[in-house]
Amino acid sequence: MTLKQLLDSLTFDEIAPFIDLEGGKNTLAPFKQHFDYLRHLTPTEGVTGEVSVGYWKDPDMEDSDSEDGEGGDGSGKQLFAGALEGDYWESCLAKEIVLDEGVTASPAEIAGCCLWHTSYYGFLPEEVGETVRNWHKRKDTTRYYIRKFRDILPTRREMQSVPSFHQAIRREMRIHRKHRSFKEIRELRDLFDGDYRKWRYWKRYEINTEYARRIDINAEFIDTVLERGTGVTGQPARKEFGRLFRANHVSIHRCDTLAYDAAGRLDYLRELVGKYGLLQADRCLPDSFVCISASPEHPLTADETAEIGALVISGHGGTHRIWTKTDATCGEDLRVDIAYYE
Repeated sequence: MTLKQLLDSLTFDEIAPFIDLEGGKNTLAPFKQHFDYLRHLTPTEGVTGEVSVGYWKDPDMEDSDSEDGEGGDGSGKQLFAGALEGDYWESCLAKEIVLDEGVTASPAEIAGCCLWHTSYYGFLPEEVGETVRNWHKRKDTTRYYIRKFRDILPTRREMQSVPSFHQAIRREMRIHRKHRSFKEIRELRDLFDGDYRKWRYWKRYEINTEYARRIDINAEFIDTVLERGTGVTGQPARKEFGRLFRANHVSIHRCDTLAYDAAGRLDYLRELVGKYGLLQADRCLPDSFVCISASPEHPLTADETAEIGALVISGHGGTHRIWTKTDATCGEDLRVDIAYYE
């Protein structure tokens, strides 16, 4: 049986109890999206590889009596599926599932383990691309955003007055104080020309890193709203987005429906939010920017816009800005870009 055949033989609700949420996302929603996306793909022809499924003994869990989330046997054994991480998903789907000796896991347990491994670098193509870009991210990216949004960006000194920014630097400096020598971090020698114990250099480095991180995350969202697609209703003002750079906390989401049917896309989003907890972690952030995208062939209806707005801002008591626009890449589905902040 191939991985594609295994996934097609099961429903996501059968697999959900066996998905390990400890090491990654804390909700099932991204795994649901990943499951539906994989089932929609066509396996690559001619792939002859195998997915070896067996138990892996974690030395840190040898004395554990609790059952593992991926189908462990209660003695520190975890189900493991080899030859999936880092491979193209179409190739993974074509591989045969081969069980090692002694594996008694159910098909749902095996499928849950495989989904954990195939989603290691991202749940959807956009996330995988973002992971790869982060590996090779250069200072040029931050410089580009600084030039582009110079009129709404705070200075480093202004951003240091944000409580969460200040706390992040203090946290890193406490780590530095605890491990002052940093003998194990060889790259700091190059960074500080050998004198890597200097406190002020390390603090400056942490401030610059946190400043760049916040710029990249928020500017990418703003770029998506302003540049991707066409026909944004109620053209947003650039100055509005300056709140994100000065916010104490920001949480950004990209929600793609994968119903592959315009009639079912709203029900799919309802299920992600209501049943699988897509946005449950951000109820404490009151304010939001929301941008809903649909293709020109399957445009948003007024009822869809109203219900999606209600879904994503429910429980948030602050101010909200909601825009809609057209994006041909959406097909029959929807994309909702959200930035919660306070």
